[in-house]
Amino acid sequence: MKTLDGIICHNGEMEMKEYRPEKCESFAEYDSKIENSLTKEDGIKRLIPGTLEGCVMRVADIIAYLGKDRQDAIKLGIIEDDCFFSDSGIGRFNAEIINNMTVNIIENSFLIKK
Repeated sequence: MKTLDGIICHNGEMEMKEYRPEKCESFAEYDSKIENSLTKEDGIKRLIPGTLEGCVMRVADIIAYLGKDRQDAIKLGIIEDDCFFSDSGIGRFNAEIINNMTVNIIENSFLIKK
């Protein structure tokens, strides 16, 4: 189920302020969750990973697409090369964006004890 969750949740469709797995008690419950994500109009956007692996895949996907989408927009002439990101500290090139966002996430992540 963990592998399947990582694959299904490998999309950056729903950004969240905090990523915590939404665990399922049984495969039947998980199957229902997946079915809803496929049959409801915005179901995939509401799919919350059920495992830590799924959460990591979701965050990695968001990071990867941010820099790549920016590069694609520049190539297509939708935005100028220096339109944004240059002074934001996030980086100007895809490799910088991936590095800076990863470092930022690690530096600002911690376990909240309840």
